[in-house]
Amino acid sequence: MDCFVEEIKRVKPSYLLLLFVSMQAHATNGLTIDVYSSIAHDNNVLRQNSQTSDTLLTLSPNLALTGKSGKHTYQVSYKGDYHKFNQNSQLNQNQHKTQLIANLDLTAKFTANIELGYEQITEEPGTTSASTELLTQFNTLNKSTGKIDLHYGNKDSIGQIVVAYEYNNYNYTNNLQDYRDFDANKLTGTFFYRLAPKTRMLFQTSLAKLDYLDQVAANDTTYNQSSDLNLYLTGVEWAASAKTTGIFKLGYFSKDHVDKNFTDINGLSYFLDVIWQPNSYSKMTLSAERSTQESAQLADAAAYVSTGASIKLQHKLTSKISVLGHYRINNDNLITSQGRSDKRQLYKLSVNHSLANWLEVSLGYAKQTRGSESIFYQYSAGITELGIKIEID
Repeated sequence: MDCFVEEIKRVKPSYLLLLFVSMQAHATNGLTIDVYSSIAHDNNVLRQNSQTSDTLLTLSPNLALTGKSGKHTYQVSYKGDYHKFNQNSQLNQNQHKTQLIANLDLTAKFTANIELGYEQITEEPGTTSASTELLTQFNTLNKSTGKIDLHYGNKDSIGQIVVAYEYNNYNYTNNLQDYRDFDANKLTGTFFYRLAPKTRMLFQTSLAKLDYLDQVAANDTTYNQSSDLNLYLTGVEWAASAKTTGIFKLGYFSKDHVDKNFTDINGLSYFLDVIWQPNSYSKMTLSAERSTQESAQLADAAAYVSTGASIKLQHKLTSKISVLGHYRINNDNLITSQGRSDKRQLYKLSVNHSLANWLEVSLGYAKQTRGSESIFYQYSAGITELGIKIEID
């Protein structure tokens, strides 16, 4: 296991590309490309009380190369996000995500899915538990990922067993954020049982170990944020009709810290995803979850509970014009000696116009807010964006 972990940490985009090219030697392949470009005005780029506005240009290429060899399918993909600010050049950023996926059809009942990935990420300010008031540059990190899913049976079987192992390495690269570096190893087992032709019950257990390095606080005491996160869920997955599909899981979580200076947390956990499509031109997506998040600003809490819900509405006004509305809310409850509760909200509305089957333009507005008992964590931001998307198949 340790050898596998070390190899995943060394994965780079160029290696994934080379690996996929070798896989394609005797396979059918296809390339899809889309490029999104936009100009946006953000009236609070750092998500602070004292607002700093700026205009930024964005270029986001997305490439996917797919191939098939026998019953096996492969895909290597790249997604980039390049942002250039007009006035605050120190905020210019480039994000990269490279991923290799292999879907292996081994026997009539046994399949495996393998994913390897490497990302260079810019963390969006105000989305963690940390204050943004002292921020002058965005936090950046590198993330390496490895995942394997083993499936016995399929979705049409009376019973199906899925066992998954996932490894993630988070490595922060600036703003003295390296105390947040950690490795996460997670093993998940799920049993599905068919109750009806389009309904399955599930039982799921997930065991995760998060490993941090020892850190020294300002008062010279040593602390460690490592923990064990266990999750026990039961639920139902359904596709009641062509109009409605969804999955709901409900259960219990426990997060136990190695360092007893941090408070262990446990309680109710749930996950909901529902898609309702009453006709060919309207679609509604609902999601909700209650889970734990790693703390980005250590006081006497290493983690916290976040409860979130989201609704998305898509509607085609004509064959070429569509509108999208999105609302999301997150309540973050930090269990500290002072106690703190934050409410983060997102409102978004956009209009898309298809000029051709390969060309689309969009105009949108988004508002992000965070409310808190402490003004040190509060902010409000508004973003107006004009974009264009080109697709090549």
